[in-house]
Amino acid sequence: MPDNFAPLFVHHNMKYMFLIVCCLCAQSLSAQFPRFPLAEGISGVFSAFTHPALMADLKHPAAGIYTERRFMLRELSVFALGAGIPFSKGVLGVKYWQTGYRVFREQLIGLGYSLPLGDRLRAAVYLDHQSARAQGFSRRAMIGEAGVSWRLTGRFGVRVHIFNPAGSGNGRPPLCYSAGLHYSLSPQFLVDAVWVKEEGKPVSIQVSGLYRPLKDCWLQGGFASQPVCQFAGLGFRTGDIRIGVSGSYHLNLGITPGIAVVWGRE
Repeated sequence: MPDNFAPLFVHHNMKYMFLIVCCLCAQSLSAQFPRFPLAEGISGVFSAFTHPALMADLKHPAAGIYTERRFMLRELSVFALGAGIPFSKGVLGVKYWQTGYRVFREQLIGLGYSLPLGDRLRAAVYLDHQSARAQGFSRRAMIGEAGVSWRLTGRFGVRVHIFNPAGSGNGRPPLCYSAGLHYSLSPQFLVDAVWVKEEGKPVSIQVSGLYRPLKDCWLQGGFASQPVCQFAGLGFRTGDIRIGVSGSYHLNLGITPGIAVVWGRE
């Protein structure tokens, strides 16, 4: 047996153990669609990932990018792109999401349409292609999703979103659905509460508040219950460009910084 066999064996096993941990973290700490702590506050274009029916409220073309380094690990980096183009009766939405690194990577590309159904109701449908690959493993699937937003009063609304209603199997990701409440205390202060249930996992509750002390400035904070974390961020606008910086904290795994840049008129 070579003298360097044991160190090489340990090195390779540590490498694979690290990759396994990264994959498990990516699966257990993120829903099948990404959550943007601050990005949703500065632009509705990122609603395509969480509440796609809200895309129907876009009045002008807009596009945004978002990236975060989860727990400061390059292997768990997230990158997302969203865009919306209004038409006469609705909004065409495009989204792209990627997480992982060279050894393990998961991607989602989606195309959908959101439209108003009267003054208070909004609806959307999306068709997505999701893929995941690692060394010796690959998975591809076409999945659908749909969402509805209903404004009950001028200040209060409810939202429902379902992702992959067919459920897991045949390479598809798990079923995930969410329901949310939105309340506007004033034009400057908004509160959101969202319940997210992913197949095979406990319910996660996410509560956030958005405060706009100035016309071109946003402040946001909130928490999630599963996994337990807190997040906060700030954003500002200059011309047609909006920039948001956010950070979240997990007690055991650490901090996750993120930044969003959006182009488009409000």
